[in-house]
Amino acid sequence: MGGEKIDVVEWNDDPEKFIANALAPAKVLEVKIDKKNTAKVSVPEDQLSLAIGKDGRNVRLAANLTGWKIDIEGVAEVGAGDKESENKEEKKDEEKESKKGKKEEKSKKEKTPKKSLATARDSTGQAKKANS
Repeated sequence: MGGEKIDVVEWNDDPEKFIANALAPAKVLEVKIDKKNTAKVSVPEDQLSLAIGKDGRNVRLAANLTGWKIDIEGVAEVGAGDKESENKEEKKDEEKESKKGKKEEKSKKEKTPKKSLATARDSTGQAKKANS
């Protein structure tokens, strides 16, 4: 076809799925259809430029193919944010456990009788070590 690139898009009766297929290879998180023949599409922020394409070419071709007006928005992926907060929570829990362990260890040491070294001075004022 004269060096022209061709994309094959899987047809689907469900307009949401069809629109998502038309925007491939961008990862579509959600498609919301309203009554005004408009589809609001959410994609991860790092996929936004891929979904829109150079000078809006990809979204324009998808709109022509599907017959829907397509508005694309980039959103922070929920999964990524959750993992970060999970990691932070795990770190906090580990720190708490570590502190708790140190307190318990310190408590055990305090209960164990210790030999202490004390410095005493004799009548001449010289220091000498004494065991107690």
